[in-house]
Amino acid sequence: MIHSTSQKNWAAYKPLGLARRSCSVKNGESAANHAASGEGGFTLLETAIAAVLLMVVGLGVAGLFVYAIGSNGGASDRASSLTIAQGAMEKLRGLPFTDAALASTGTTSTTVLVNDGSGRSFQITTTIADTVINSKITLKKITIKVVPKSSTGALAAASGLFGSVTLVAERCTPVAGTNIH
Repeated sequence: MIHSTSQKNWAAYKPLGLARRSCSVKNGESAANHAASGEGGFTLLETAIAAVLLMVVGLGVAGLFVYAIGSNGGASDRASSLTIAQGAMEKLRGLPFTDAALASTGTTSTTVLVNDGSGRSFQITTTIADTVINSKITLKKITIKVVPKSSTGALAAASGLFGSVTLVAERCTPVAGTNIH
């Protein structure tokens, strides 16, 4: 005599790919001995396929973590570069128009290497160009470029490219009437 272990309608589960395994208990056999006979559970092939799928998904997520770490590092470099560039620009904008520190560098630039509080190095390049009208300096164009410097690593070039900041400001002579072109 065969007894069914479940009263569910398994026909509803067939479209989902779930098939009912034949699970019946014979007269003299207990349910525990029947389950131990190997008729229930997952096969080795099903377990291996599930493990491979989990591995593929896990590697995809690991790649996203690596990308996020690199992106956060670039954002940190840009934030530090911007802070350093703004500080340098404010120093130059606070000087009088005729100050020697605002003398034109022409086509050359001055480059300085600085360190922030976290031990990162940044290269500051400053260029000052004068616009002369009627033999009077009327306009100074100040350009400051800050590039993070990485000591080693494969991301050294990318860090300089994506973490660099360039600020440009113009100052005119404070005397009224000399700025007319």
